[in-house]
Amino acid sequence: DFLSPHDDGVAGTWAFVLSLTDGDGEWDLEKYGGGLRFQCETDNARQAVSWCKSFAPTFNTAIFIQTRVVVPDHSRRVVGPGPFHEVLAVERAAEDEGFFRFGFTGWYTDEGDKMNELERRERDKMRARD
Repeated sequence: DFLSPHDDGVAGTWAFVLSLTDGDGEWDLEKYGGGLRFQCETDNARQAVSWCKSFAPTFNTAIFIQTRVVVPDHSRRVVGPGPFHEVLAVERAAEDEGFFRFGFTGWYTDEGDKMNELERRERDKMRARD
């Protein structure tokens, strides 16, 4: 379920969202929903989650997210997942007012990203390759 907060950790090294919208005017994120938003980092595990950045669907926009942070040396060791994020549901008001959101997503695994066997199995399961 990619509408709930997640980190895409085993999906690949990078994720992308190609956003296309249709409608007359600007997409109203508060009114129409459908945005991509990211959680802020915090040092306090008991602190409530807050959202620090949101992107409204915009025609002909691509967003790239590093989903696995890899050490840029010869070891290519993964040191952590990318940012937690979520996609908000599109509200009925968008369609009622002639706005439509189309999003294409995908993942790219860098050839130097050395996934272990468990990570590869999880990635392939997510991609319906089990």
